[in-house]
Amino acid sequence: MIFKPQLIKSIWNNDIILNGAKTNSRGVAILFNNNFEYSIINIDKDDIGNYLIVDIKLCEITVKLINIYAPNIDSPHFFQKLRSKIDLNEQDYTIICGDYNLVLDPRLDCSNYTNLNNPQARKVLLDLMNEKSLLDAYRSLHPHKTRYTWRRKTPLKQARLDYFLISDTLFDLVSNSDIIPSYRSDHSIIKLDLQINNFVRGKGTWKFNNSLLKLPEYLTLINSIIDRVMLQYALPVYNHDYLKNAETADIQFIIDDSIFLEMIMLEIRGETIAFSSRRKKKQCLLEQKLTEEIHNLEDNSNIEHNLAKIEDKKNKLENLRNEKLKGHVIRSRVQWLNEEEKPSRYFCSLETKSYIEKTVKKIQTNDGNLVTNQKEILNEIRLFYSQLFENKDSHLNLIELQNICNSYNIPKLDPAQANY
Repeated sequence: MIFKPQLIKSIWNNDIILNGAKTNSRGVAILFNNNFEYSIINIDKDDIGNYLIVDIKLCEITVKLINIYAPNIDSPHFFQKLRSKIDLNEQDYTIICGDYNLVLDPRLDCSNYTNLNNPQARKVLLDLMNEKSLLDAYRSLHPHKTRYTWRRKTPLKQARLDYFLISDTLFDLVSNSDIIPSYRSDHSIIKLDLQINNFVRGKGTWKFNNSLLKLPEYLTLINSIIDRVMLQYALPVYNHDYLKNAETADIQFIIDDSIFLEMIMLEIRGETIAFSSRRKKKQCLLEQKLTEEIHNLEDNSNIEHNLAKIEDKKNKLENLRNEKLKGHVIRSRVQWLNEEEKPSRYFCSLETKSYIEKTVKKIQTNDGNLVTNQKEILNEIRLFYSQLFENKDSHLNLIELQNICNSYNIPKLDPAQANY
């Protein structure tokens, strides 16, 4: 069979994406089962069949699938290029598999090797794993197990050259990773099982966006809320005109001052959430409108007469997106920012990664069973804390402490010792 670059075929109701150059030469492929629901975002490949990158979307998450056949020479350039490809279009999760032609742990992953295989390429790959938070799925599940995926009989030489590198945030979804014997090849089959569920994101914890304090319309809203709450809880003898001109310290309320403050904060919180929601929708519509207008102006045949308008709208779009970027920077919890660059995609991916890391994907119950369904996980967490903080007074045994103490011959201080 002749492999054709970037070709999608259907074989036995399965989709297969191929990348190769010649028959009986190098080549990689990614196959999808017909009952696997996914959509392809992007496909990337080289011209000689060394790698195939497919970005897919499934269960509201995006995954970068990479199948590689690394050069059998010490070629750090290959993994440097792979790093640039990952940076080009990052996704929620990354899975890299294939023949790396090098080992990660010489102590456990090779046998009868006189020298370390491809040391420079290995160093670049280890740097890539550290930078992208990738881990070896098989080694993470089997820290001390010695298994090999490639062997040569004469002289006997063995190594684990094939493995899965996955995002560390994906490890909670791994149910199994194994090495399976094969035939017609000197390489074994590697296997990775994932338990993927569609986790619905909750509302999370609301945090006040202090940039709102720079908006005059928001400050006007807050002042009106304070006036409304003051009128609501002030003594009936006051009217609205008096409250507007009176000193706050001179006003008497029908509730305690601390409760009055809580009521003001409660009202401000509710109105702030509604204000932020309306403002976000308005900004999204404005961004969409600017994008469409720029697109229409650039497609116009009289584009020379529209250059000034295009530039003006692009500046407005840039300012709008810079404001969104500030929020991404804060939520991604990054402590530094190079003001000369505008790495919007980088901070957006960090924010997504922060959310993914805080997601509980599976838990182990007291009887040792693993729970992976989101609804069952929430029920188990709710049950655990309800039992932890339940009222245990009914389980207490009432005892007479005085009677117990009197039953023991406890020495007492004499008057002189007591007065000392």
